[in-house]
Amino acid sequence: MRITMAFVGVAAATALLAAHLGAQRAPTKEFGVDVALTSTGVDGRDSRITSLGTPVDLRIGFLNASRVMFESRFSLDYIGDNSNSLLSASPSLNVLFRLGQGRGHTRQIGGYLTAGVLMDFQRTSTPITTESGTQFGVSAGAGTRIEWGTASAFRPEIFLTKRFGKGNELDTNYQPGSVAFGLRFGISFFQ
Repeated sequence: MRITMAFVGVAAATALLAAHLGAQRAPTKEFGVDVALTSTGVDGRDSRITSLGTPVDLRIGFLNASRVMFESRFSLDYIGDNSNSLLSASPSLNVLFRLGQGRGHTRQIGGYLTAGVLMDFQRTSTPITTESGTQFGVSAGAGTRIEWGTASAFRPEIFLTKRFGKGNELDTNYQPGSVAFGLRFGISFFQ
């Protein structure tokens, strides 16, 4: 009987220790969603377009103990009225460089710099034609993660995005380049 009780006691202690260590394990992924206030200027034009988007980005980051982490983002935008529309899907891959040691349970809380590449897939529809195209772009930003609970963070970031022009103005599939800058606000959940 004593051996059985000792075995049950050791098993219970081992289970409690494993649960405690599992709870202390650092998260390996960051899931997030952003909204942004953006000002975009198209190359060769004097006017700018200001937009407030929600959601701008859906993010999945791959956390690690080093200061460098990778993050994939996906944006989907639709602008349309009764006769014209623009559908844009933009997957991107970013590198985040954490400034400082990082704080909190996730060791990711604090400032960071980011840079990335994106591919913009666009489909424009008018009453007469429908055209599709792609554009290559780069982005850079600076932000911070502010701890919000034990497994989440508020994430403000300033950013700059450059989309490169494609073709020349006389081509039928010409796409002008653009420069956008703005302020992005996001919420991140760590797992």
